[in-house]
Amino acid sequence: MTYIVMDLEWNQPVSKNSYPYLKIGDKMPNEIIQIGAYKVSDEMEITDSFCAYIRPKYYKKLNSFVKRVTNIDKTTIGEGESFISATQRFKNWCGDDFCLFTWGTDDIQVMKQNLDFYDVDKSFITHWYDMQTIFSVSQLGEKQQKSLSFAMEHMQIKKEENRRLHDALDDAYYTAQILTKHDIRACLKEYSGESNFKVLCSELDDTSFGAFYTKNKAMADKNVALMRCPECGECMKKYGAWLSVNGKYVCLATCAKHGDFISRVKINKHLDGKFYVNKITKKASVQIADDLKKRYDCSKRQAKMKRKPKVSVL
Repeated sequence: MTYIVMDLEWNQPVSKNSYPYLKIGDKMPNEIIQIGAYKVSDEMEITDSFCAYIRPKYYKKLNSFVKRVTNIDKTTIGEGESFISATQRFKNWCGDDFCLFTWGTDDIQVMKQNLDFYDVDKSFITHWYDMQTIFSVSQLGEKQQKSLSFAMEHMQIKKEENRRLHDALDDAYYTAQILTKHDIRACLKEYSGESNFKVLCSELDDTSFGAFYTKNKAMADKNVALMRCPECGECMKKYGAWLSVNGKYVCLATCAKHGDFISRVKINKHLDGKFYVNKITKKASVQIADDLKKRYDCSKRQAKMKRKPKVSVL
């Protein structure tokens, strides 16, 4: 198994009123201009590196913020290769038996958006992990997001003179350094997030249910509300109504053959002012199922108490 640590830099439109953004903003709001990556062996040794500068096809003018933070200039990306060429080289460089790490979730989501936009096959990525979460949980005992520079200081990794932050290759290098200081196999066994890239991609796809004018109409849609078992496709029996949890909607249901599953719905508002549904259904852990069942029972008791007639005292 090879551990590949990837970092990206991307360009953004100079204005939301610019022609490229109005044309493709919903599909690709960020266009990748640099891919940097390092390979780490099972022995926790950094063995190889990959770097590609990509010539933007749509957001050709560098956003001033991007230019200031990354120090990438128009000459560098103007001489870069196409996204399709860069990702093909990256795929070949990764090989067959690897899992991917990024610092945080932004890079993997931007990569997914760009792969989809250019219709590049995503199947070469099988598993992806958030190194930021692994660091926070294993080193700090919490899930709060910490910056790469904070993690470097905590792990006593010194910043090298010839390397700087906000360069894709150098950020990947520092993230790889952090990875090598972990018992990564033990960390992955305890990893609480979804690592299957196919599931992640289905979770990020929010256009399959169409557009809705309000969130209420989205949740009232039969296809959105219906829960089918991912294993056999049969309709499942819900334990209760959809619950609002941390800005998302969740629902627990059971399949007679395959047990309990949880669906999570997130509703995103696009530039066209309409709402789009992001929905994923997966196996519910015993703890999550028990927690939701308790919430359903509590809701039922509260509803029952409200229905009881008040007894007047003479």
